[in-house]
Amino acid sequence: MVRRASSVERGKVLELRTVLKEYASGAAALRRSEGQLQQVRELLADADEASAGEDTAAATNVDALFHRAVVRASGNDLLVEVYDYLGTALTASPGGPAWDATHAEEHARLHRRLVDAIESRDAGGARDAAAAIIQLTRDHEATTTRAA
Repeated sequence: MVRRASSVERGKVLELRTVLKEYASGAAALRRSEGQLQQVRELLADADEASAGEDTAAATNVDALFHRAVVRASGNDLLVEVYDYLGTALTASPGGPAWDATHAEEHARLHRRLVDAIESRDAGGARDAAAAIIQLTRDHEATTTRAA
């Protein structure tokens, strides 16, 4: 499965990631513990700090940890296992090329919206925020590809 996910076009991986992330985000809003919420909030702060720097690898790594923590907060062990098993393909750099300031700001805003929805136990809002994060990634990639 990892080999298959690694060999398919990125758009298909993003579709799978969207399905998993939307469901996991909604479930996290309903099932998360206070400890899990605290961990997600801390990783959000780490992601904001890493994004402000020049180290894109560090920002990508923190982003991956953030999304995995959201999935773990879903309380669905099988979903966590699938997400972790396919982690390399599912948590690849959020868009490949570097984010410009506008995309980076929107990415951070959507992450805050996701965490706020999880905190308020708003499953629909969490799913919508997760989908918007993936759509931003797709839009950024399309814009970057056209510009190249």
